[in-house]
Amino acid sequence: MKVLLIKPPINKISILGDSLIEPLELEILAATIPEHSCRILDMRIDPDLNGSLEEFKPDLVGLTAYTTEVPGVRSLLREIKRLLPESFIVVGGCHATARPEDFHLPDVDAVAVGGGERIFPEMVGRLSRGEDPLEVRGLWGRKGDHFIFTGEADPIKDLNGFPEPNRHLTQGYRHRYYFGSNRPAAAVMTSRGCPFRCSFCSIWRIMQGRYLLRDPMKVAQELSGVRESHVFIADDNTLSHARHAEALFSVIRDSGIKKNYKMYGRADAIVARPDLIEKWRGIGLTTVIMGLESFQDQRLALFNKKSTVELQNQAIRILKENDVRVRAYFIVDPDFTKDDFDDLHEYIEREGINDPMFSILTPLPGTDFYEEVKKKLVLKRYEFFDLAHSLLPTRLPRKEFYRKFSDLYRKSYPLKRIFTMGKASDKQRNPFSGALSCFRFLSVTHKIRTAYKVEEKYHA
Repeated sequence: MKVLLIKPPINKISILGDSLIEPLELEILAATIPEHSCRILDMRIDPDLNGSLEEFKPDLVGLTAYTTEVPGVRSLLREIKRLLPESFIVVGGCHATARPEDFHLPDVDAVAVGGGERIFPEMVGRLSRGEDPLEVRGLWGRKGDHFIFTGEADPIKDLNGFPEPNRHLTQGYRHRYYFGSNRPAAAVMTSRGCPFRCSFCSIWRIMQGRYLLRDPMKVAQELSGVRESHVFIADDNTLSHARHAEALFSVIRDSGIKKNYKMYGRADAIVARPDLIEKWRGIGLTTVIMGLESFQDQRLALFNKKSTVELQNQAIRILKENDVRVRAYFIVDPDFTKDDFDDLHEYIEREGINDPMFSILTPLPGTDFYEEVKKKLVLKRYEFFDLAHSLLPTRLPRKEFYRKFSDLYRKSYPLKRIFTMGKASDKQRNPFSGALSCFRFLSVTHKIRTAYKVEEKYHA
């Protein structure tokens, strides 16, 4: 059976984003059906959908989608069904799990809900044998002009029974994958889910509260086959299980694997075990990505973050003492005043955070926050759920809000530094790399500054 898995193109309205991560979710699914002919089309790099469909003529087409990609995926679904009306089309991923009804469309045969590693191979197997795929649990399947639910699939409780991602299927794209200035970069998963319950996050709901860990030996075995020297640990929360993080360190060290690593880490985990940072630095840890979210304890409490500003400051100091770069994410509340914007920048300057990232508090489908505020949304089109547009009313006039939001980036990243970073990250020694980096940065900040105009256009 011929199977085509599609990573959709980037939503054109989206503003933020300094990474292009390999489609790990599709590589994992492909690995579960080794007996079938499978391909991956990454439309962020290769937009030729029609060419791929006409040349390969797949029997099954599978697509994944984040919330901002839903409108674009709907268009793709119509085109796929037009060209290949007999092919079976299935949609899965985070948004499909949170809101499967958004894909109850004439062009869709099934919507997969939850972890696909178990649902997908069973569904493909039944199709290849001419059996009814809707006997598989975990699907919303089309019956005539309506959809029926086949029942909850058994939850995935162990990651170790699944094969390694099939990276051969993205070989032609791999030189294009990057994370920040690290390129090319691979992605490796060591765990899935998160034991915390932040109100703005959908991960713990999608995972039904489970936090699963991979066997460190299996992780090391996978790492040994990864060619890229830069590796993004694509977990939701890497360091919170200290014993697992230490076991990973020991196995990687003993295996002699030489890579540069970026990973997510909570402040409380770093403060509880600063020795882990020192150990991981010794095997190549370069950057820890921390969701600090706020510089105010009261907002951290509202987010159910289970952290404090003082704890975050301690974590920052520990990372700096170990020469580990701090990439800190902050949430900009639509309720921000001018003073809030200014105080946030002052906090970043005071703590010496050189790599801050900012996103607007966004009620994502599947979160408690979305259910609380969905009736208040002033922007409801999924294209705007990109963390760079305020879906809620802003306290400041929207033009002023976006100017202050843009200024956070402009003040945090002086052009001289952007120029230097661009030159340092260019392995091809392009004499214009620094200038190009400045141009891209100015383009992004201009888009943020004028985001209200794009919103007005879509409201018109």
